[in-house]
Amino acid sequence: MNKKFKADAFLYILSAAALLTGIGCISAFSRISPVSSEPQSVVSVEPESRPVFSFAQPSMAEQSRAVSETPSSQAAASSVASQQSAWKDTVTGRGNHPGNTANDGLFAEWRDGVVIFANPNDDFRLYRLNRDGKAKKISDDTVYYLNVIGDWIYFSDVQQEGKLFRIRPDGTEKTLVCQDDCWWTNARDGWLYFNGDSANLHRVSLDGKQYQKLTEEKVTWVNIGEDGWVYVILSRENERICKFKLDGSGKTYLTEEMTRFLVYDSGWLYYINQSDGNTIYKISTDGSGRTKLTAGAADFINVRDGWVYYSNIQQGGALYKMKTDGSQNTRLTSDNAYYINICGGYIYYINESDRGYLYRIKPDGTGRAKVGS
Repeated sequence: MNKKFKADAFLYILSAAALLTGIGCISAFSRISPVSSEPQSVVSVEPESRPVFSFAQPSMAEQSRAVSETPSSQAAASSVASQQSAWKDTVTGRGNHPGNTANDGLFAEWRDGVVIFANPNDDFRLYRLNRDGKAKKISDDTVYYLNVIGDWIYFSDVQQEGKLFRIRPDGTEKTLVCQDDCWWTNARDGWLYFNGDSANLHRVSLDGKQYQKLTEEKVTWVNIGEDGWVYVILSRENERICKFKLDGSGKTYLTEEMTRFLVYDSGWLYYINQSDGNTIYKISTDGSGRTKLTAGAADFINVRDGWVYYSNIQQGGALYKMKTDGSQNTRLTSDNAYYINICGGYIYYINESDRGYLYRIKPDGTGRAKVGS
């Protein structure tokens, strides 16, 4: 098993044990409004023919982290040449939403309604979901922490010890960007920020030619706000929330309690407070307005368009939503929902109630369906 998933499993077991221990003394949730979630049609998956490429690990200087192109077959080279003028390369764009990245970045939006995702039904290999609801495999890479910038898909490759790569949406031009084991990767102004080797905050340019270590502190749950600050949890400093400027300076503490699962959205930070029974809290990015949102334990939080989505531990991991002020707490489905990602008008989650298969549901609780088989 890859060390990333070993670590995830270990941390989840620890947190689950802590939750179960405390559930007896946690007060009940506020009044719940259940939403019907009867299963609907299954979203189909069909194979896609694609060029086959061979990959040889390039050597890179420690500081330069220079990019090396992956050799490909003649068919792939021909395909790249014919599509080169159609690809859109850019250094702008967020790449993914912090809420998705907090949930292992399994989904990201491309363009024209196409969703790029790591398919848990196929060992988290790289797929795309077209607007017609058909999923097609892009490559056999096992991926997480997806970012889509222009017509490049950036991902950490489980089969390559978490190294950061990029690839075209048709599966061509796979390229090594960074040799670090990259976690919680966020994009901003031509850079990718992440928890890298030794768990410090690092950044690398989109083409891989520039690489910098930004902090000596050990960080987790990396988020980047529109305000130009990086928000993290300090793993060696009592799991406190802290912020840094994009160059690693300006270290500022925001909380004192032990936290995890940090999500930035619209000037606020949403997190699970381990010091208070793993309940959901929020705090403004200037450290003010600290507010408790739930009475009971939660996991896998995501935030979008004024709503917080989460797995309700007291209700067997059922998928819930509430307004960002804690009101209108509503059950969307009783499925035990892990790794909640939001893309293209749907909430995607791994359904532990159905052997870990991928499901999706609309934010209003309708349209629940299994994705693939």
